[in-house]
Amino acid sequence: MNDRVFAVIGGDIRFSRVIERLCQDGYPVYVVAHSCCGNIGNAVVCDLQTAMTAANFVLLPIPALREGQMLNLSENPISEEVFCGYVRKGQTIFGGKLSENFCEKIREVGGYPLDYLTNESMTVQNAMITAEGAVSLAMQQRKETIFGSRCLIMGYGRIGKILSRYLHFMGASVTVCARKESDRTWAKLCGYDAISPSLLSEEVRSADILFNTVPYMIFDASVLQFVQRRCFIVDLASKPGGVDLKAAADYGLTAVQALSLPGKTAPISAGDILYQTVLSMISERSQQS
Repeated sequence: MNDRVFAVIGGDIRFSRVIERLCQDGYPVYVVAHSCCGNIGNAVVCDLQTAMTAANFVLLPIPALREGQMLNLSENPISEEVFCGYVRKGQTIFGGKLSENFCEKIREVGGYPLDYLTNESMTVQNAMITAEGAVSLAMQQRKETIFGSRCLIMGYGRIGKILSRYLHFMGASVTVCARKESDRTWAKLCGYDAISPSLLSEEVRSADILFNTVPYMIFDASVLQFVQRRCFIVDLASKPGGVDLKAAADYGLTAVQALSLPGKTAPISAGDILYQTVLSMISERSQQS
């Protein structure tokens, strides 16, 4: 394993768990700009140059970049140009939501970019944690049970599928709103009601909890005006989201943008998933070489 030396640059509590697991398994680890360290074992806390010189596998946050140009660090931001200046030929750079422009810069200096989120196993497991966190959020914020509530889920991707299953098993009445007829058919076969977006304005009138998973502005003022005031709205879509939070507030609605739930609601489990994903992607790449 000594041919695998890791650098962890930034990251949330999930990455604290990754550092801990790497150290437990005997890998050399260099840590840079990580502010949420718990048990980091024998990891070496150092500067960027030292870490990039020593490591052949570099782990960046999820998402890797902030505002498209800076590494997503809590402090002492590093530009992508500075970072890429330290990338060595043959070095593997992991990150979340890597832009094609950033990947190209890494390739130009001989590095090999890999996005955690291209791993289907990880995205499915993260969807499970996100769905669980969304249900937990609704239970904490509302004064009524999930059982017997009318839940409307916008979108039937990974998160929508798992979330609808959880809510259904908890005794909620579940309606899925999906653009594709095939998704609506699958939802009906699973025992849920299903509608097309053209019926959304009518369906929101009776919803007790509304979950959005689609990263497009769907719940704007023209739709939110029909939502009952006691409805709780959870926007799970990545930025810019799919719920107009200002319009929701203007209508007296309670709406929250619940981003990065895996790292907030179950960081240890999410860290374990991330750790296994990194090792799996390294193994897959070595087999392809």
